[in-house]
Amino acid sequence: MADTEHLDCLALVVGLAQYSLECCFLKDPDMDANSPTISIYGSFFPVWLFAALAGLAIALLVRELLIASGMLRYLPAPAIFNLSVAVLSGVGLYVCWIGGYQ
Repeated sequence: MADTEHLDCLALVVGLAQYSLECCFLKDPDMDANSPTISIYGSFFPVWLFAALAGLAIALLVRELLIASGMLRYLPAPAIFNLSVAVLSGVGLYVCWIGGYQ
């Protein structure tokens, strides 16, 4: 009985994962609803991946600038500040890259 419960749980997880990933490939007749991708040597990579990496790079650059200027010691929570800089810059780059909200 325990084996069938595990299989049911696995089937549910796989079904939910498949359902959540289908939205990237659905075609809307009114607009192009594909996920934005970049082709690099024939492989397609999602734009959000590059935006996240760029956000991380920007956060590291801001952190180094704060260390060099000596202002990092005045931040009450530098880890939360660095995380917020990474998230905000990554999301901002993504929104600029795809052309804003539709």
